[in-house]
Amino acid sequence: MGSLNVRYVKEAGVQVLLLLFLVTFCITLTINFHPLYWWFMHHYKLYQEVGLTEQGLRGNYLSLLAYLNYPWVTELNLSLPISYNGMRHFEDVKRLFFLNYSVLVLTAWPALHYLYDLTLKKRLWVLQGKIYGLSLILAGFICFIVVDFEDFFIVFHEVLFRNDDWIFDPNLDPIINTLPSEYFLACFGIFVGTFTLSLLSIYIVGKWQLKNVVA
Repeated sequence: MGSLNVRYVKEAGVQVLLLLFLVTFCITLTINFHPLYWWFMHHYKLYQEVGLTEQGLRGNYLSLLAYLNYPWVTELNLSLPISYNGMRHFEDVKRLFFLNYSVLVLTAWPALHYLYDLTLKKRLWVLQGKIYGLSLILAGFICFIVVDFEDFFIVFHEVLFRNDDWIFDPNLDPIINTLPSEYFLACFGIFVGTFTLSLLSIYIVGKWQLKNVVA
């Protein structure tokens, strides 16, 4: 009985690692999906909001992502002015990026090994109950975003940041004019879409395996 409990706890722990891996993997895909921003930049002519050319805004965006993504880039070099509070906010965002990447790297091996093992043994169906529960949570999350994205966006920042540096003044930090709320809504959409697709893929394969086992 004791060995069964240990095995159950161990498997539950690996399933948590799998969840963390999927979440951080989908976040990584979302924050590095450049074509989304290129589309918004071109469609809404965001470069005109700050008096730049399209190429100029593209360079600023890539400089911002380089600062947020790479540990060896320690200074944010933009052609747009940025306030002290704005700079502090991007420092906080950089730390969150690296927290995400750290969790992704640390969970990759146990999560992928677990998935491979379940696939090999045709036991992916054991995750179906967990996926169903996650789907209900995800549905509530989507409803919150769709019904009132503005309040969701505020709560999201209040949870992640311990200060008000994320509240940019367009006069001091004009870069905020190039990051419309519609863009962030689309980012959440891509995250939800890729995460849902990941869960759905596991669910469908697991259902197919269970059907064959029963047959």
